[in-house]
Amino acid sequence: MGIHTGDSITVAPSQTLTDKEYQQLRNQSFKILREIGVDTGEVMFNLQSIQRMERLL
Repeated sequence: MGIHTGDSITVAPSQTLTDKEYQQLRNQSFKILREIGVDTGEVMFNLQSIQRMERLL
């Protein structure tokens, strides 16, 4: 059985994120999933590298 993107949390490209940014996006993903009442899901963010402003897609 393979892993689907909806079955895991993936941050890509993680090598360009600071640890703080990675943890913030990870925590926000968990919070969103809890708020909508699901155990798994796909949460996509767009993090602009110049301003470091995130957007939920």
